[in-house]
Amino acid sequence: MPATDLLTEDVDLTPLRNIPDDEELPANQGLLAADRDVFVAKLAVLAAGLPEVSSAAEQAGPGAQEGAEPPAVTLENLVRTGMVTLWRGGSRRDRGPVGGVDLPLLSLREAILNEPPSGRAADGSAAPIEEGDVLLLGGAAEGARLASPAELGAVPGPGITVLRPDPRVLDSWFLAGCLGASPNTRRTARSRGIGSRSASLDTGRLRIPVLPLSRQRSVAAVFRQLSSFSSALADAEQFGQETARRLVDALAAGTVVPLSSDPSDHP
Repeated sequence: MPATDLLTEDVDLTPLRNIPDDEELPANQGLLAADRDVFVAKLAVLAAGLPEVSSAAEQAGPGAQEGAEPPAVTLENLVRTGMVTLWRGGSRRDRGPVGGVDLPLLSLREAILNEPPSGRAADGSAAPIEEGDVLLLGGAAEGARLASPAELGAVPGPGITVLRPDPRVLDSWFLAGCLGASPNTRRTARSRGIGSRSASLDTGRLRIPVLPLSRQRSVAAVFRQLSSFSSALADAEQFGQETARRLVDALAAGTVVPLSSDPSDHP
């Protein structure tokens, strides 16, 4: 701003009042058509993303009961017998490295939002996250998932529980998928109480089916497919919402019109 414009008695120095409007221009028909093609392609990926399954009783053969569940073991027993190693995240530390140890620190918020760790941990006693580890967030089984590549090597912060299954007896994807199933999420919700902020985890209430490793891996492959499907679904939903908003803006601005101007053609 020229200095002379600021020498009056009543001056508003708020920068925003002097910044030109840089609003996004409404999309034209070509861009909207491209958006629609992309969205249709995302829907096609989703349609092919749901895996097919068959009845367990049919595969088991004659005499098998429909709906019969395999025996199950609690997470508490898996930890007690050494099939799963469990530890919880500690306090945040930013004092600098102790004994030369300085690792990334993954906060609960970053884990929930799938953001890379931004803090630093100066406590060498905490074990870092490794490939194949399963993360439980906020003391709940809902959303149990494998650690992402960006989280490997980081120390878990408060509210994060890490499970490390013995790969000789338990598949990581199988463990994560079973923990996140509805019966387990309901059990943790009841044990924590409605509205509770506690991050404690009652491992005695979480149940995992007992299956041979080969069958675990077969189920785990489908769990992995469903994880990819959920990610693709979230991406398609976000893109669809953005596309709808751009279409609304373009129609309101008059840069595009319906294919027919006759309202009777668009009931």
